[in-house]
Amino acid sequence: MIIGQPRKPRPAAQDAVSPPPPKSPLKPTERKAVAEVAASEVTAYLALWPDLAAKLLWYTRPENKDLLLQRDGKPYCLHSEPGFTLDDRDALMAANWLFDDFTGTYTGLHRKGFLLSRYLGALLEQVTSGAYDHSSTVARDAHEANQLQATADAVISRCPPKKTDGRTVVSISDRRMLQLAYELKTSELTLRRALIAHYPYLKVGNNHVIDLTEFPA
Repeated sequence: MIIGQPRKPRPAAQDAVSPPPPKSPLKPTERKAVAEVAASEVTAYLALWPDLAAKLLWYTRPENKDLLLQRDGKPYCLHSEPGFTLDDRDALMAANWLFDDFTGTYTGLHRKGFLLSRYLGALLEQVTSGAYDHSSTVARDAHEANQLQATADAVISRCPPKKTDGRTVVSISDRRMLQLAYELKTSELTLRRALIAHYPYLKVGNNHVIDLTEFPA
């Protein structure tokens, strides 16, 4: 069974807003993250796409850490040979390795790098023994997962969705997120973490955008 995102990325919107520079997800190697995938699963998954796997693993070398970034809980690999380049776009799409960019923001930035699926973030954390920080964007256990799900759903229930290019999306301004954090007696950071953990999420400019297309009310 192939594990990954079932959807393929949509074409880029021509007027997409460029996001702020991603942050580096690399932490000191002594951080012991709880892996979401087993080593045997990593090996089996990467064996399906050996050429792409070799390029992905190149980013895990310590000397290349500045080229492996993170954007909204997802790996962002800057173009650099022998890592990924523009020529790899079709292969990455065919393998469903790219994050389904429902906003068009990152699809339009392929000249700089590729935004990969969250599953590959879990895989990278396993490969790097926790140096790549994926665990901070997911629940630590079932209890926290339920809490984050409830928090994410509370946010969604307070924000009317709209239809955009056949998608059902919610767009929340920074100001509204602060208001929601106050209403729900939590922090804006916790709200973001809950949304990232349970829904397709991207920060575009000053807006938090969530794709609800596959989550009918």
